[in-house]
Amino acid sequence: GKCVGITGIFQDITERKQSGLLLKESERNFKTIFDNSSVANVIANEKGDYIDVNENACDLLGYSHEELTNMSVREVVAASKSLVASRYKSFKQNGVESGEVELITKSGEIRIAEYFSKKIEDNLYLSTLIDITEKRTQEEELKHIANNLPGVFLRYKINPDRTDELLY
Repeated sequence: GKCVGITGIFQDITERKQSGLLLKESERNFKTIFDNSSVANVIANEKGDYIDVNENACDLLGYSHEELTNMSVREVVAASKSLVASRYKSFKQNGVESGEVELITKSGEIRIAEYFSKKIEDNLYLSTLIDITEKRTQEEELKHIANNLPGVFLRYKINPDRTDELLY
């Protein structure tokens, strides 16, 4: 009934531990950039459910972090279900998409955003959104004024390289 010997196996796991530490540091860096970006960032899963959002996304849409992470893309995009479905199908095939989208805020206001979305993992998609509502409103006002002026209205640009463009 006495122990008379011990047999053991040792394995060097230094590399695995270092890899784990590097992965944690990389995740921490991503989260810092995601949270502190000057644009709205959202991460959604393959079904379109929000997994994470930053503070700018909350500000843009008027929801709290908790509210948004219990919602899906379909609940904030102001487009028909068929249009959302067709864009999403294309996005899943290509893994990347960009354009403009109308969003419905918590208060019911429509905001226009430029977006860029990219597949970042098998089931995760990162989107950045930039609110361009005021820019679009100003452009529409300028077009309305220009279209109602007697005569000709031109919007002309001289570039730093001395080339020029007729914008409108």
